[in-house]
Amino acid sequence: MDSILSTDKTFFRIGEMPGSREQMVPAEWPDGATPLSDGMSPYHREFYNDGAGRLKCGIWECNAGNIELCDCAADRVCFILRGTLRLTDRRRHSEAFGVGECLVIPRGFNGVWSQSNDFAMTYVLIGESGAEQRG
Repeated sequence: MDSILSTDKTFFRIGEMPGSREQMVPAEWPDGATPLSDGMSPYHREFYNDGAGRLKCGIWECNAGNIELCDCAADRVCFILRGTLRLTDRRRHSEAFGVGECLVIPRGFNGVWSQSNDFAMTYVLIGESGAEQRG
């Protein structure tokens, strides 16, 4: 994991170099995220962390299921790599997102995240609390 504070790099790749694949590690559910489906197994790899909790980027993947999101601690930008995602807010507004699409989930969001099997995304977390781990 690189940090602007510890390197001379001026930009960072999010994801693997073409032709390579690093091991993903099991991910913890972040504060405010409750799996509603049994057997969900999230994995992630963090590629950037500014060390101050203001900015994190990485890849997150998981099998199919639903997650209740309560009062998200960070603004979250998600770019779908595999599978589909349906996001439904507490007002019952719902939208589906697929491969190549990008969405923003603002801090404080409440709703349900429903994803297909073999789901993967790159994520950027902005201004998160220290307790949150995922995308």
